Amino acid sequence: MEKIISNVVEIFNKSELLKELLDFLIGLLISLTILFINRRILVKIISKFLKKTKNRFDDYLIKSKSLIWLSYLFPLYLLLLFSQKLVIIGSFLTLLTQIILTFFFLLTTLSFLTSISSYLEENEKLANKPIKSYFQVVKIITTIWFIILIFGIITGHSPLAILGGLSAITAIILLLFRDTILSFVASIQISMYDLIKIGDWIEAPTFGADGVVIEISLNIVKVQNWDKSITLIPTFKLIDTSFKNWRGMLDSGGRRIFRSIFIDIESIKFLSEEEINQLEKIYLLSDYLKEKKIEIEEWNKNNSKVDSIEINKRKLTNIGTFREYIKRYLESKKEVSKDFTFLVRQLESTPNGLPIQIYVFLSETEWVNFEGIQSDIFDHLLVSVQYFNLKLFQNPSGNNFSKLIIEKNQ
Repeated sequence: MEKIISNVVEIFNKSELLKELLDFLIGLLISLTILFINRRILVKIISKFLKKTKNRFDDYLIKSKSLIWLSYLFPLYLLLLFSQKLVIIGSFLTLLTQIILTFFFLLTTLSFLTSISSYLEENEKLANKPIKSYFQVVKIITTIWFIILIFGIITGHSPLAILGGLSAITAIILLLFRDTILSFVASIQISMYDLIKIGDWIEAPTFGADGVVIEISLNIVKVQNWDKSITLIPTFKLIDTSFKNWRGMLDSGGRRIFRSIFIDIESIKFLSEEEINQLEKIYLLSDYLKEKKIEIEEWNKNNSKVDSIEINKRKLTNIGTFREYIKRYLESKKEVSKDFTFLVRQLESTPNGLPIQIYVFLSETEWVNFEGIQSDIFDHLLVSVQYFNLKLFQNPSGNNFSKLIIEKNQ
């Protein structure tokens, strides 16, 4: 046994290559041991300590694996020092170790930038800024620089000299990164003019998007539609096309009702005395009708041109009285905001009847509650039409034709 060991030692003494390999293996073993201590002991201890702190930035450092990538740097640097002491294989191992060390340094830098980005996105003051987009640009520039650095290590040229030579292929770079450059400019516009931010409800018909913005990155704007599907919109294309942001409506505290009730024109008429007396029983119209009756009676009495022909007299119409009722009914609703445009108007008649348009705002902006209140209002108004001897316009259906045939047969 002793003879074998002495032979092996003699071989290593005679061979410089074997000596250097042995030295490198010793350095590699030491580096791996330090890496094991870093990964299994130090990183775990530091992570447990950071999780107990109140600072949220520590949590993002752990989540982005910054500590893990950082734990590789010292062992690799130590291995680089061992490689530089070798003569025969030192140049190759030094080159290889430098490349690996640079790569892990890149991973550490990128993970650290991710931590900063995630931390800043939590800041309420920066909630409407495309932080993620900016950091993606920084990551791209950082990655390109490290690639140049690695290329410089391989070729033995200065990174600055290589960077200067890139001017020859600028056109190719612009072509390859065209969308990225356009998206970056779009991100600046979005931030500068506060066009959209995470949580905004937007409509972009060109892309079939109608929902809440859940992410703004360098290249895409991610929208979760109301049907829970996800639409991805290229950032620069969103700026090129039109889109609607409903944030203004939500911030103002008022949501618009913009709907019409279509009245059958054949049901419009003057109100008789008996009908007016009947409508006076409606408490919302009682004062209005009493005042109107006095006003109309005095006008008709003092106007010499009034004769037995009804059209020469001032009279109330059922459509006008119904419009007044709609106004008073909406004014009585606490959900209807008095701080915005309040309009009940008659539009130009159409083949589908005479539109009575309601243009008001509700103080409730939440979608489900808004639709419920709006439905309650129109439920009431659609039923109220009959009290004014008006009829809603509706295209004839199969039942209407069936009734007509039955009446003719009878």
